[in-house]
Amino acid sequence: FAQEDREIIFCFDNDTKPETVKNVRSAIAKTGKLFAQEGCRVSVITWDYPEKGVDDLIAARGVDCFDQLYKARLPLSKFHLIHLFDLSKYSPLKVNQRYLSESLVTPEDAQIIGLRSPKGTGKTEWLTYQILKFIRMGKRVLVITHRIQLAKALCSRFGIDHIEEVRNSETQGVLGYGLCIDSLHPHSGARFNPDDWQEAVVILDECEQVIWHLLNSSTCQTNRVVIIENFKRLLNIAITTGGRIYLSDADLSCVAIDYVSQLIDSTVQTWVVDNLYSRNKKRRLYSYSGSDPRQLVTALVKAIEREEKVLAHTTGQKAKSKWGSINLESYLSSRFPELKILRIDSESVSDPHHPAYGCMANLNNLLPLYDVVICSPVIETGVSIDIKNHFDSVWCIAQGVQTVDAVCQTLERLRDDVPRHIWIKKTAKGNRIGNGSVSIKGLLASQHKQTTANIRLLQQAGINDFDELEVNFSPESLIAWSTRSCIVNTGKNDYRFEVINKLLDNGYEFKPILEDLLDGSDIIKDQIKFTQEQNYQNYCHAITKMSTPTDSELEQLNNKKVKTTEERYRERKGNLSKRYGIEVTPSLVEKDDQGWYPQLQLHYYLTLGNAYLAQKDQRSLNKIKEQGQELGGFIPDINRKLLSAKVTALKLINIEQFLDPEAEFSRLGLGQWLDLVIQFRHDLKTILGVAVNPEKDSAIAVAQRILKKLGLKLEFKCWRGDRSDKQRIYSGCNIDLDWRSQIFDYWLSKGQV
Repeated sequence: FAQEDREIIFCFDNDTKPETVKNVRSAIAKTGKLFAQEGCRVSVITWDYPEKGVDDLIAARGVDCFDQLYKARLPLSKFHLIHLFDLSKYSPLKVNQRYLSESLVTPEDAQIIGLRSPKGTGKTEWLTYQILKFIRMGKRVLVITHRIQLAKALCSRFGIDHIEEVRNSETQGVLGYGLCIDSLHPHSGARFNPDDWQEAVVILDECEQVIWHLLNSSTCQTNRVVIIENFKRLLNIAITTGGRIYLSDADLSCVAIDYVSQLIDSTVQTWVVDNLYSRNKKRRLYSYSGSDPRQLVTALVKAIEREEKVLAHTTGQKAKSKWGSINLESYLSSRFPELKILRIDSESVSDPHHPAYGCMANLNNLLPLYDVVICSPVIETGVSIDIKNHFDSVWCIAQGVQTVDAVCQTLERLRDDVPRHIWIKKTAKGNRIGNGSVSIKGLLASQHKQTTANIRLLQQAGINDFDELEVNFSPESLIAWSTRSCIVNTGKNDYRFEVINKLLDNGYEFKPILEDLLDGSDIIKDQIKFTQEQNYQNYCHAITKMSTPTDSELEQLNNKKVKTTEERYRERKGNLSKRYGIEVTPSLVEKDDQGWYPQLQLHYYLTLGNAYLAQKDQRSLNKIKEQGQELGGFIPDINRKLLSAKVTALKLINIEQFLDPEAEFSRLGLGQWLDLVIQFRHDLKTILGVAVNPEKDSAIAVAQRILKKLGLKLEFKCWRGDRSDKQRIYSGCNIDLDWRSQIFDYWLSKGQV
C-alpha cells in the first residue's frame, strides 16, 4: 500500500476535546512518518466548520466545500506546526474590522496584549493611539524592533525619540524611545539598563521577526546571552511595576506569546485580539516561474516602457548579487536614463551622500518624486507606504533568503491596490536553520548532540572550562528558537509553494501571464549578467585601491553606523587584510564574498593548525563566557563557534585522503569509504549539515559534497576501463591553486584564527 510517490491523505474527525486533538495529532505524526519513510507524500485535510466527520461535512456543505479543503490540504511537515498559529487557547477577542478602531479597548487588567491583524488594517495607528494615552498618563514607552531604519520610522509615527536622537532632542527620552533589540545590553550606544523601565509600556511591533532576530541573527550573536537576559529582566520589571507589553504582528503566533509569557516569572493576564478581516477586493497576483527571475525583469522593463511607475523589491543588495538592488538600479538607469530612479537598501539609507539617506520616516513624501523605486529587505516590515495613484505596480524577487512571512509582508508595504508581480525561488534549502529539520524535537536533539560532542572532545584535550559554563542557558529561548527554526525550514523546503499559498490566503488571486510579454528574457538575462560583472569588478578593484586603515582606524570604521561609499570600501579592505594576512586583490574580495573564510578555517584546523584546535575552541569558549557575563552560553551560538566536533567528524571519515593531489579515486574504489560514511550519516547531518542518501548517492557525489565544506573539490582526470566497465577517474584536491599555503603560514605564525 505504501508505494513510493503515492500520496497518502489523512482526513480524521474534527475533534474539539483537547486530549482527543492531541492523540489524533500524535497518531497522524507516527503513521505519517512511517509512510514518509517508504517514500510516500503525506498530507492532511483539516477544517474549521462545526461538523465533526468528513461525511457530515459533505452532507451539510456539499462536495464543492470538500474540494476546496482537498486543494488546501497541508503537507505533513506543515501540519505538525499548524497548532502554533491557533490562538484559541488564549480565548481571543475575534473582530472583523477593515481598520482597527479606537473603540477596541484593552481590559484594565491585561498585562500582555497580543494583536493579530492583517497587513494594512491599521495596527500601527491603533498602537499610536494607545501610546498617546500612556504618555499622557506619564508612562514611558519603549519600542523594540529588529531594524534601525524601522525603529526610526516607528518612533516618528509614535511621537517619541529614537535612541540616536535622545541626546539632542527636546524631550531627552523622557517620553521613552525606540531602538533595535541588538542594543539591549550595557555596552551598546543605548547603555541599556532594564531597571530604568519601571511601569513602562513595551511595544514589540512585528514581534515575530523581532524575536526571531533576537534568537538567530548574526548581529545579536556577540551579546546574545546578555540581550536575552536583559530582555527577560525588562519584561519582568515592566509587568511587576504596572507596565504593559504589546505584541503586534500580522502573523502573530503562539511562539511569540508563549515565549514572552515564559520569560516572565509570574502568572500574567494575556489578552489577544484576532482580526479576521479579509479584503473583499482581491489583489491581482502575477507569479513567474523559471529558475531565475529573467521573465519577471522582462515584464518589469516592458511595464516601464509603457510609462508605468513601479516599486520593485529584491532580496539581494550587494554588487555580487545579479538580481540585487545595485545591479537592477544600474541596468534600469542605463536603459532609462531619463527616469528618476531611487535605490533604498542598507547602504544607501546610511550613506549621507545618497538621496535615500534617512528616508524611512519620510517615504510617503519622498517616493512620489521618483518613477522607479528599488528596495532591498530594509523595507520589509513595519513600514506603511500610503501613497495613492502613483505606483502602477509592485514587483518582487524572492531568492530564498527571507522567510515566507517576510516575503508576503514585503508585498504589502504599498497599501494601494495595484497589481503585484513576483518571482519566487522554488526551494531555499541552502538557507535552512541548523540541520534543516522540520521537527522541533529533532532540531533540539541535533543541537544538544553537537554541543555534547564538542564538550567531550574538549575535555579529552584537557580543557574543562565547560564545567563552569551553563550550556542550558534560557531553555525557553532555545525552545522558541527551535520552534521558529522549524517554521522557517518548512517554508524554505517548498518555498515557492508556501509563499504562493500564503498570498492566496491573504486575499490575492492569480492572473495569467501573457507569454508575448516575456519575449526577449534571455537577452535581458545576458544584459543583467554583463551589468553585474562590470559592477562587481569595479567594486572589487575599488576596495583594493583603498589605503589600508590602521588598527585604530579600522575599529572606528567598524563601529561607525553612517558611512560613505569610500569608508565602506576602506573598512572592507582593512578587515580582509587582517583576516587573511595577504595582499588584498580583486580575487581575494570575490573569494571572501563566496564564503571562503569558514571553509579555509575548517581546512586549516583539520590539517596544519590541528594542534591549535583545542586552544582555538577554548578561546571561543572563554569569549562566550566573557560576553555572556558568566550567565552561560546559547547552544546554537556555541555550536556555530566551536569546530572540534566538525574536525573530528571529518577525520572519522578520513576526508584527508582526498587532499593528496597525486591520489586517484573512482566510484568503485570508494565503495568501502561510502559504507563508512553511510554508517555515520546521521552524525554528518547533525554536525556538518551534509545529507547522505544511501539509496541514491554515489561515493564521488558524497565526497564532493563534503569537500565543499572545505572549499575544495575532486578534479575529473580521465576515463578508464573497457566499454563494459568504464569509470570516471578523479584526482585529489590541489590546494596549491590558491593562496591557502600562504594564508595558513600567516595563521600559524599567529597561532590562532
